[in-house]
Amino acid sequence: MDTLSHACLGALLARAGQPTLSRRESRLWLACGAFAAAFPDIDYAAFWLDPYRFHTEWHRGPTHSLLMLPLWAWLIGLGFQKAAKAPSQRPWFFLAALGLASHAGTDLLTVYGIQLLYPASEARYSLGISFVLDPVFSLIVAGGLALSLWRRRSSWLALALLGAYWLFQAGLRAQALELASQEWSRLHWPGARIAAFPQPLSPYHWLLTVGDESRWRQTRVRLDAAPTWLAKLPGLGELAAGFLPVQALRWREERRFSGSERAEVLWNSPRLAAFRRFAYEPHLYRIDDEDDVSCYWYSDAAFELPGQTPPFRYGLCRAAATGDWRLSRLRMWTENDRENMPE
Repeated sequence: MDTLSHACLGALLARAGQPTLSRRESRLWLACGAFAAAFPDIDYAAFWLDPYRFHTEWHRGPTHSLLMLPLWAWLIGLGFQKAAKAPSQRPWFFLAALGLASHAGTDLLTVYGIQLLYPASEARYSLGISFVLDPVFSLIVAGGLALSLWRRRSSWLALALLGAYWLFQAGLRAQALELASQEWSRLHWPGARIAAFPQPLSPYHWLLTVGDESRWRQTRVRLDAAPTWLAKLPGLGELAAGFLPVQALRWREERRFSGSERAEVLWNSPRLAAFRRFAYEPHLYRIDDEDDVSCYWYSDAAFELPGQTPPFRYGLCRAAATGDWRLSRLRMWTENDRENMPE
């Protein structure tokens, strides 16, 4: 989820559990909830050190871990206790812990997932029911927070509505997985796995995949009867048009490495091990074969959107002058801006 929505949720939770405080203490109380809920995204600072390892290994790790949560809650709670000149740190610690837990919990709902048990385990956990930018979620928490400043009980109503919305999303994911399962059954494809990935603009938008190690089939579905009104906004029509109603689904099959033996060999290089662990539906994005350099680029279909440049494209490039393969990336939102990664 976006950091601003995290902060709004943290403030909403703080408002729901706010004790009797002075006006100054009340402002600090809401600020503590908002700051704690936004704090885990401080790990974005590591992007500038190494974009590749940030996306594949570091992001949503130490600052999102439940095992590390008491440390962050103690530090944040201590800071706000001092600012409020409060006699006890305990309520501020628990408020900070609640904000941090809300961030981890909502990020757990996305496909990207979190390293919930870091440093004991670097495994990512994901429920996969929400897209990383969810306008409905943002509207509920922002609207609930605004209303709660007028009448506190509104915070509890907003939190109840948010819980109901998440249950609704879980039901939609079950519907999407059932459609993928039907395709799997139709194909009689032993060993293939099915998946459903939430998509932007609407909770009804899903990417469905059926595949194994060498090939996969995918389609984008709209589970509701009509396109979302967001499709009428400038620049979003092409994206919304990529999602088809259930009765008009068209599945597309692709080979993961487009028949290139070298692409498959390079994909299994130790330099791409982190991306292999990260990717859900990896595939060869393209091959650049120029006079001075050759590159094999890989992407993840789970994070690709209709009409948009894929965000995660990593690969190996070899300069004609040296003959060595180097880990590289195509910068986000660009077509050809190449950058070598630290080895």
